Amino acid sequence: MTLDVQDRATASSLRFIMAQLTMLIVNAITANALATVGWFWLSIIYGVVCMVMLFLCFLGCKEHIGEDKEGDLHVENIPLKTALPALFKNKYFYIQALLFCLFYLSLNASGAMTFYFCNIILDDITLLTYTSMATSLPMIVINFAMPPLVKKFGKQKMMIMGSLLYIIGSILIGAGDSNFAIVLTGLIVKGFGLGPIASGIFAMTADVVDYGEWKTGIRSEGLVNSCTSFGMKVGCGVGAAIGAWLLTLGHYDGTAAVQPESAVNMIRFGYGYLGAVIGVIVLILCFMMNIDKHIGQIQHDLEAKNA
Repeated sequence: MTLDVQDRATASSLRFIMAQLTMLIVNAITANALATVGWFWLSIIYGVVCMVMLFLCFLGCKEHIGEDKEGDLHVENIPLKTALPALFKNKYFYIQALLFCLFYLSLNASGAMTFYFCNIILDDITLLTYTSMATSLPMIVINFAMPPLVKKFGKQKMMIMGSLLYIIGSILIGAGDSNFAIVLTGLIVKGFGLGPIASGIFAMTADVVDYGEWKTGIRSEGLVNSCTSFGMKVGCGVGAAIGAWLLTLGHYDGTAAVQPESAVNMIRFGYGYLGAVIGVIVLILCFMMNIDKHIGQIQHDLEAKNA
């Protein structure tokens, strides 16, 4: 919608803030709503609300790339046989797709282990709400500060900082074991780390589109943005599966009054240390995602081209 990098960072931060606030609201009202209307009608209600919001988003967005002085769009339709080879020459597309996969894999793998960690490691299922908020609230807070931070340091440096915090927080969670104070501290640090990563990868998707056009002369928003959808689907699916695989490897028994030590260790690893392992890979990818060094020249050249 815009070639302005700062506008993209702001829009991405606001998007993630609203997504997290919505998740908190949904988590707060779902239990009571479920008892009142049941899964079927609750699913329909959420589906209708989601559809309306998506339509409002669609109607409220306007494409400006390729717009003339009269406000008419003149965008060339690039055939797939031309756009696809150009996409494969865009090195940042592969990094971006991997970042999305790992981000959602991490969220869903730790999410799948939350119930078991609270119930077995912390021995208090009521702490589940606090563990969720301990990660979500710092993500919201840091995203309010992201636009000025991105303007000063750039998206890549903020994502690197976020990855380091994510690793430290995950290690604290795993090492905390049944000490809720240490686990809570780790979750807060992890939340402050996940915020810049989440905001950065969404904002950088538009940068990857611009880089592809700058490098090859072919603009393909749809194909580049497929990394978002691809990463979400693969990450969510594999992340949830990893939770089940870890429980299986640990010989978890849902009917047992006391779980074997192997199951306890796997739950602790899945909820804590696994995030540190993923965080190291994300950190390496963030160092490779050095598109910020090109963005000034990209903006200048594309603005001249569109003019």
